[in-house]
Amino acid sequence: AELVVVGAYGESYWRQVLLGSTAERLLRSSRIPLLLARIAAAADYGKAILAIDFSESAERAAAFGAVMAATSHKFLVHADERLLEPH
Repeated sequence: AELVVVGAYGESYWRQVLLGSTAERLLRSSRIPLLLARIAAAADYGKAILAIDFSESAERAAAFGAVMAATSHKFLVHADERLLEPH
C-alpha cells in the first residue's frame, strides 16, 4: 500500500490513557504514510501542512502530500527538538 487511511473515532478517556489509541500505535510503527480521519471532509481541504525533517523519506512523504492536496495552500514545516532543549 502507498497510503493507509485510519478512522480515528476516539476511544474512552481511560482506555486511551492506559493503553493508547490504535491510531497512535499505527502512527508510531508505520513505515508508510498514514492519514488519520475523524470525520468525512465536507469539501477539499483549503490548507495542508507538510512536515519535513530533511530525510529522504520525509521528502517522499511531502511530495505525496503535495499531490494529495493539489488544490490546497501548502505549508512546509520543520521542527527541531534541539531548539526546545534548555542550554
